Parts: sequence; C-alpha cells; structure tokens
Amino acid sequence: MIRGARECMDAIKEYAHIGFDETSEDGLFTLSEVECLGACVNAPMMQVNNEWFYEDLTPETSVELLKTWKAGKEPKVGP
Repeated sequence: MIRGARECMDAIKEYAHIGFDETSEDGLFTLSEVECLGACVNAPMMQVNNEWFYEDLTPETSVELLKTWKAGKEPKVGP
C-alpha cells in the first residue's frame, strides 16, 4: 500500500462501520481492496461503481467523499 492507502481504508471502515467485502447497514457502501488501479502517481485512489475514480486521497478526503454520497450529492471526479 503506497502513499497512505491503508490509512484511507481504515478511515472508510471506521466511518461506514464495515470491514473488507462488507456493506454498510444503509446499503450505500461496500469496501473492497484491489491490488492496482494503474495510477500509482495519484495514489491513494478509489474506484466507485466500477466507473468513477477519485485520486490523491487522504483519510479525511476519503470520509468527505462518503459524507457527500450519503447526503445524496455527487463529488467532483478525479484528483
């Protein structure tokens, strides 16, 4: 895990109260770990719904993304 990816995943697990391959009680979030999304220079990153990418994440920005989706809004895609 490079550039703090583990810390981002830990923040997501704590916020959504889930572990790997689990879905949150509200059904909004499922967390899976993958080896590589092909953009190490922009790590840590996440892929959402097999389509959208969010890059240059920190634990704080990872949780902010989840909060945005929980509020029914769409965050900006990309770095």
